[in-house]
Amino acid sequence: MKKRIVIGLFVIICSFLIIRFGFFDLYGSYDAPYMALLPAIIGIAGTVIIGGTITPYTVALGYPVSFFLSQLFKVSYIDPMRGNAMYSNYFEIWIISYSIIIIAGLIIDFILKRVKTQNR
Repeated sequence: MKKRIVIGLFVIICSFLIIRFGFFDLYGSYDAPYMALLPAIIGIAGTVIIGGTITPYTVALGYPVSFFLSQLFKVSYIDPMRGNAMYSNYFEIWIISYSIIIIAGLIIDFILKRVKTQNR
């Protein structure tokens, strides 16, 4: 299990660096990649608590997958209530889709663990 967590952390770090420095022009926010690591930390903690086999992979691969989903479905708009400033919903899509991916991994691990204990 430790090997899966280490590999997952390595993939998350590589994904973070690529998204933070390689794709900065796509989103233009300095804080977004750091804030998107919060679900990753929660997912890794859940992996340690549950002892899952699927969650390290969903945490690791969910970071770049959810980023690209956010870029695919983002909408930029002008908010007249805030001085006609330009806004985008990419960050909300990024965090929500990443959280859903991690929660799905945790649920699958919980179900697999429960099935394994019932079959004993």
